[in-house]
Amino acid sequence: MKLCKKSKARNFYEWESYYFASGKKRNGLIKRMTPEKQDVVRKYSIHEKEAENIKSVLSYKERNVNFEYGRKLEDIFEMGEFLYDEATKRGKKYVSINDYVNFIYISVIDVPWMGFAREINAISTLHERFKWLRFQRAKDSEDMEFAIDYKIFRADKLLGAIQIKSEKELKHGRKGKKCPSPNVKRAKEKSKVYSDKKNVPVLFVYAEEHGKIVNKSVIQQIYNLCA
Repeated sequence: MKLCKKSKARNFYEWESYYFASGKKRNGLIKRMTPEKQDVVRKYSIHEKEAENIKSVLSYKERNVNFEYGRKLEDIFEMGEFLYDEATKRGKKYVSINDYVNFIYISVIDVPWMGFAREINAISTLHERFKWLRFQRAKDSEDMEFAIDYKIFRADKLLGAIQIKSEKELKHGRKGKKCPSPNVKRAKEKSKVYSDKKNVPVLFVYAEEHGKIVNKSVIQQIYNLCA
């Protein structure tokens, strides 16, 4: 979702266009590399020993070409064909090439956009309720290190931070009680570091894509921060 945030797209079609344009830029950067480096960057899968040697072959900036940029539509089709061929070798012939292409498209374009839209809409919902507070988007580095999406301010005072997750991250456990997914548990471990460092709580907001907040208790928690 990092690339989606960077795009500042106002709608899905702007995001899709940005993603493909970013993929074109990625391919341009790869073409400037040596043939040996191009082979490494373009690989869809690598063995453990190859992974250990990547740092000696590629610089940090070159390695990030596969993480900081999108893909062209042609690249997505190639990835789909690769997955299909690998599955066929293993005797899995019941999934078509188009199924794999659609899976990749949904994973790299649809899912990030839904997550981005969820964040924007959830914060809009909170802002409508707490108009005296300021919800400031966290830096990418803060999101990566501490798993926080927004910081909550009253005037210039930091009150806390927020991590926004899909309502699907709350799984039904025993006796119908909803429990956080492993992904959420990892995020909470990261956010605790921020909480200890800044001496403020990190609140987890579970929301639907259109912004409806599922865990209503977080509303009261935000009110408590203002007390």
